Amino acid sequence: MYYLGFDIGGTKCAVCLGESDGGEMRVAEKVKIPTEGAPYDVLGKLCAAAGEILVKRSLTFADVEAAGISCGG
Repeated sequence: MYYLGFDIGGTKCAVCLGESDGGEMRVAEKVKIPTEGAPYDVLGKLCAAAGEILVKRSLTFADVEAAGISCGG
């Protein structure tokens, strides 16, 4: 199973692809991006980064079981 994680911070954001196999979870891919621009621009960059990770792994959003978002503040 695959999972997406989004971490939204004041200076940087990250997107990671988690992979579960036999009850153990591991981070399969991770991309960091700076938190720059308007909020909608940052959200667009996060979604684009998630899409790039999935394409790199020959996956689609339909292959993702769930997503989680961490946002400070």
